[in-house]
Amino acid sequence: MSRKTVFIGFIVLVLLVTSGAYQETPRQVRVGMYENSPKVYSTSDGSIDGFWPAILSDIAKKENWQLVWINGTWEECLDRLDKNEIDIMVDVGVTDERKEKYTFSHEIVLVSWTRVYVREGSDIQTILDLDGKKVAGLEGSVNFDGPEGIKSLAQRFGISVEFRGMASYDAVFRAVQNGLVDAGVTNKDFGDLNEKEYDLVRTPIIIQPSQLTFAYPKDGEQTEYLMDIIDRNIVSMKADQNSVYYSALDNYFGIHSDDLIVETIPSWIPRMALIVLGVLLFLFAVIVTSRIQVTRQTKELLESEKRYETLTRVTPVGIFRTDMDGKTTYVNATWSQISGLSFDKAVGDGWQNGVHPDDKGLLVKNWELVTSLSKASTADYRFVHEDGSVVWVIGQAVPEYNAKNEVIGYVGTITDITERKKVEELKVAVAKAESADKLKSAFLATMSHELRTPLNSIIGFTGILLQKLVGPLSGEQEKQLKMVQSSALHLLNLINDVLDISKIEADQVTIANEEFEINQVFSQCIEKIQTLAKTKGLKLTKNIEHEPLNLVTDKRRVEQILINLLNNAVKFTESGEVVLKSKLDGQHLRISIKDTGIGISPENVHTLFMPFKQIDSGLTRKYEGTGLGLSICKRLVELLGGSIWVESELGMGSEFIFTLPIHRSENE
Repeated sequence: MSRKTVFIGFIVLVLLVTSGAYQETPRQVRVGMYENSPKVYSTSDGSIDGFWPAILSDIAKKENWQLVWINGTWEECLDRLDKNEIDIMVDVGVTDERKEKYTFSHEIVLVSWTRVYVREGSDIQTILDLDGKKVAGLEGSVNFDGPEGIKSLAQRFGISVEFRGMASYDAVFRAVQNGLVDAGVTNKDFGDLNEKEYDLVRTPIIIQPSQLTFAYPKDGEQTEYLMDIIDRNIVSMKADQNSVYYSALDNYFGIHSDDLIVETIPSWIPRMALIVLGVLLFLFAVIVTSRIQVTRQTKELLESEKRYETLTRVTPVGIFRTDMDGKTTYVNATWSQISGLSFDKAVGDGWQNGVHPDDKGLLVKNWELVTSLSKASTADYRFVHEDGSVVWVIGQAVPEYNAKNEVIGYVGTITDITERKKVEELKVAVAKAESADKLKSAFLATMSHELRTPLNSIIGFTGILLQKLVGPLSGEQEKQLKMVQSSALHLLNLINDVLDISKIEADQVTIANEEFEINQVFSQCIEKIQTLAKTKGLKLTKNIEHEPLNLVTDKRRVEQILINLLNNAVKFTESGEVVLKSKLDGQHLRISIKDTGIGISPENVHTLFMPFKQIDSGLTRKYEGTGLGLSICKRLVELLGGSIWVESELGMGSEFIFTLPIHRSENE
């Protein structure tokens, strides 16, 4: 072997080694990232994880790239991309405004949308409910500051919202959780993953479906290279259901490849066509590519329309649209369900035929006025269904604007508020009933007072005549006068009872607080009833199981309760005895009046303390009375801070028991 041959071989070997070493040097790619789990986030050990890092790392491994992740806020990342300080930014929504500043991959990686999240129990259900509220969002994000973002949407709906920009979606959710704002706007991927961690709930407010992909600096040195490589890899991944793309969707979003329909065009087709056909078929390739783009855009438009149609179909409120003149052009299924009108019956002015006759005139007049002024409107009114049922709704509508800020129609909602209206009507009815009841009681109190004055005169004059102070009486005259006196006294007792119960019901009873010795009150009350008991041959006794005791309460009302219960016991007892018992029960005094009278059947016990209720009723009843005594006792005991009940057995007698606090509080 000659020296020349050896030298040539050595040169070839050196070239091969250096060439291989050169190829193995990885290309450095700077990637911007911000905290937005599960799409992209940093872990506790400092590494980068998420859907976007998973697919980009797979591409980097195949292409021999060294990824340098540069963390920052969303706005910082976009600023770095604009200044060419990073080569790639992940998770960027494509908008016309951003296309002016950045270059985007041709292949869309994700389709997402934005949702409004609130605290549990919030009443925010529609975009109009945000009026006067505080709303947080990611500063600089398309769903917050973009042309179709929440700020722009609020302006178009004519509502006043205080917006607060945050550095991250975590900060947005913390602000809602801590009550610093009323609602937060995030993409559904972050929101659905983290809402439980922050004790938040999603609302029906869904806005701005967006296409997400990779963004590059407009004039970046690596932009064309990186975009071409990434687009080819994304197309390849979408075509292979076992690729990292689908495993990342499953791992980070729980989306399985079986749930997706992916249509891709193999990348070798246009290349092969160019190679085979050459320059002569270049124009044909351009036409094919153009048609593909038109088809894709048409498909995306149809899919977008389907998404909006799905949202309007499943939303829990009725949605309608009208033209500039207020004529209905669209209603969703929920609107038809609430109103009872099909789409065909609702279009134009047909919806007015379903409105309650009492509401129709004013509602139509106001609607015509609102549409003539291009203003928002809100109204409560009723729909009448074909079966006669009535549904209350709150209707809200706002002008719809085109790109030139011209009104092209109206968009509105109706919400079923029937249950709320029933509660409101019930409250009004209860208030009217309570007012009428108090008026009745006040009337009875006034009439009782006016009747009692002449009765006292009758009783007084018959007493004078019976005492023969104005001359002697014959036997018949004395008999008749006693009947008059007895009837007048009975009527006076009735009026006194009516006056007491009416005062109680009209809240006109004044309860005094005074200190007195209760044992003396027991003795005085028994002494007053003793004559009546002896007349019937009954034994009236007391059994006091405590030392002399001072009570702080209303003495006169306690005497009234005792006299009433003792009088009842004697009246309904034909033989035997009546016993007044008293004993201490903690901070209360337990008092009972037990008799051996007729007793009470179980079915009558529950009506015993009701006004004007008598067990012995009818034209032939044996015992006289108004049926007010026990009702008055119950009300007075409760006013004094105690309780009253009865234990009885038919034919064996009854025991009426009540308790009183030893020291009644002024607040009772």
